Amino acid sequence: MNEYNYLSVAMLLCAVAVYAWRIRSYDRAKERTKFPSVKGTVVFSDVQEKVVEDDDRDTVSSRSYSYIPVVRYTYTVDGKGYENDRYSVLDQPGFSLPQSAQALVDRHPAGGEVTVHYNPRSPGDSFIDNRLDAKKVDSTTWIAIGVLVVLAVLFSFVD
Repeated sequence: MNEYNYLSVAMLLCAVAVYAWRIRSYDRAKERTKFPSVKGTVVFSDVQEKVVEDDDRDTVSSRSYSYIPVVRYTYTVDGKGYENDRYSVLDQPGFSLPQSAQALVDRHPAGGEVTVHYNPRSPGDSFIDNRLDAKKVDSTTWIAIGVLVVLAVLFSFVD
């Protein structure tokens, strides 16, 4: 067995680890959907633009944009006030189109009421959207797994 075969096995193990990590994240999120809830108030609601620069010296500089809806809210649990901006039970939403992010923000204007789901063991840990997508593994994870498997197969043929 040469070093490329070891590399191949390592990549396959990484693919399995990525899959297991994502399934575990989903399962934890599924448990979080059962957290208790209280009413909260939106104190800030806006879209933030995130710019990702790719300054590879061998190619032309490229820039990509992501639009992140930020909904900051306050709530009270057992007489103690909290503030948070976590939106979703699983992943924070990000959009490639500003209109999509704005539509989400428009549903939660400043001063509006929201249902806040909080961790009873740590009430500062909260989110407002407890819907869980039916798919356990998203397309980005599948792409990463696919790349690792393809590379593993290619390296397995190298002498």
